[in-house]
Amino acid sequence: MMTPFLFAALFAVMVYAQGNINYNNPNNFAESFAYSTTLQAFLTGAGSNPPNALAQVGVDGTVTLRVTDPRTSAEDLSTLGIKVNDSSSEIYFVVANRTIAFGGNPTGGVQSVFAIANLNTFEITQYTDLSMGNTNGRVSANDLVYDGVDSFYITDAAGGRILKVVRGGSEPSVVVSSSLLLPANGTPFGVDGIIFMQTYLLVNNIATGGLFKIVLSSLVVSEVILQNRNLSSPDGMILRGSEVYVAQNLPVSKVAVLTSSDAWATAIYSAEGISQFASGSAVTFLGSTLYMSHAPFPFVGSSTFDVVNVTSILQTTSSSSSVTSTSSTSSATSSTSSSSSSSRTSSTTTSGAHTLASSHALVGAYILVGITAINALF
Repeated sequence: MMTPFLFAALFAVMVYAQGNINYNNPNNFAESFAYSTTLQAFLTGAGSNPPNALAQVGVDGTVTLRVTDPRTSAEDLSTLGIKVNDSSSEIYFVVANRTIAFGGNPTGGVQSVFAIANLNTFEITQYTDLSMGNTNGRVSANDLVYDGVDSFYITDAAGGRILKVVRGGSEPSVVVSSSLLLPANGTPFGVDGIIFMQTYLLVNNIATGGLFKIVLSSLVVSEVILQNRNLSSPDGMILRGSEVYVAQNLPVSKVAVLTSSDAWATAIYSAEGISQFASGSAVTFLGSTLYMSHAPFPFVGSSTFDVVNVTSILQTTSSSSSVTSTSSTSSATSSTSSSSSSSRTSSTTTSGAHTLASSHALVGAYILVGITAINALF
């Protein structure tokens, strides 16, 4: 029999899980976040004064600073992509030098880092410097994904590259480098969100709005043709069942739901949800509730993980969010049907420029406004 106390506690958890989560962290940098069933809390980026790479945010808004290892929380480093694997009690995350991330040039030292931390002790168990000896230009790690075996794929938003780090590895390798993934429109950011789909990766370019498929066996980069609506300033992405949820942050924060019936040669923008807060940068689920995090410009301590309700934009198709979510990387079953739609492709040596729509140039202008505000802080 449920006691009044247990009923009240259960009711409180239900309310928190279904409503916005407001919290205050003076060192907040919620560019990414992930929910841990072990912690019963979110993990998001923290600033560097005092040095902490991660912040734990409870559903009640309580903040606890985590990971104080100076290698991942130095003064000029900020945490970006975060993934949680509750089954192995691990946190995977990348940190990047802020000056380089916003267009500055490397001056030596660490540009970007990949790290694994223990979910129970928050101690660093793997540290990999992604700077590649500072001989490969600007390196700005942005997001990452785990293949579930031993490899981690990381987007390099400054260099237009996908990097790979193996478990226990001390050096990254370059999986692919393509002009389609480079920054554009005068902004310092290029390839951003990333998803692993067994034999290929899906990535986006925040500057151009492009969505791309990278076949791991051939390393060919092909643009996914969106058949009914383009993305605008896409950022973090997650896979839930067969649907891809994409955070978009300019000119307004919103979530796009994408589906594909041809193994992502083409895609349908099937549903979307609008956030009431600016600078939406990542999405994740807590149960069946979709949350969005925000990395405001300039950075501020108070923030909100807000609930975003998606609705179909198609007259004959309604969006579905009833599939079960897991904290570790999901995989999708690829359709074997062929598509007659043509797509832009690029090998690892592609040097041709990516044709940009006028709407992408407008997004670049919005991003430049934010960068100007950020540069004024440094």
